[in-house]
Amino acid sequence: NNHAMDYGPEGLLDTLGALKRAGVSAIGAGKDLREAERFRVIEARGLRVALLAFTSTFPLESWAGEGRPGVAGARLERLPALLARARLAADVVIVSFHGGTELAEEPNEVQRAFARAAIDAGADLVVGHHPHVVQPIEEYRGRWVLHSLGNFLFVSPTPATRWGVVARAAVGRGGVRRVELVPVDTWYGELKPAAPEGARAVKEALDRWGALTLSPDRLALTELP
Repeated sequence: NNHAMDYGPEGLLDTLGALKRAGVSAIGAGKDLREAERFRVIEARGLRVALLAFTSTFPLESWAGEGRPGVAGARLERLPALLARARLAADVVIVSFHGGTELAEEPNEVQRAFARAAIDAGADLVVGHHPHVVQPIEEYRGRWVLHSLGNFLFVSPTPATRWGVVARAAVGRGGVRRVELVPVDTWYGELKPAAPEGARAVKEALDRWGALTLSPDRLALTELP
């Protein structure tokens, strides 16, 4: 994300090393461009899911390059080849995207352009974050774009950022079959189920373009038990 390089290349590599020692796979950053753009495959119940991550947030100096540590920048011209390799290795391809305008209720043109390019290149689902607020779901070529899930574990004093959503996708060899969206309360980083008013706010934000209303069999708002 846009803070991955706050402590420079040394800080990023230290973080990646700590994750590796803890047995946590990381995507979207690395010691050079090739490693930053590398996808990860998770196998479960005979299904292979490839995960990739990119960011469009500045500064550009934080983007990985040849021999330079950094994050995987959202270079649209590189998506077709990267996702083609992921498709060969997996049954389902999910792309994470860190971009957009903070506190904006709707995605900007960069978000929409990246999501469409990713789906054109073979992504089954695009999941976005960075605006800190929930943004509407978009359907493109029969696939879902979750432009912004809002906050998760993040301390923010801004009331607009309180409500977030967790996406639970049911996937198969044909792609994403159904997405359950769980409203959560993220106030001051203390994650818990959203109160009714929070659930209503999340539903309104997600359905601003009518996706929930038009596809009740493929999208569902649910609650934590």
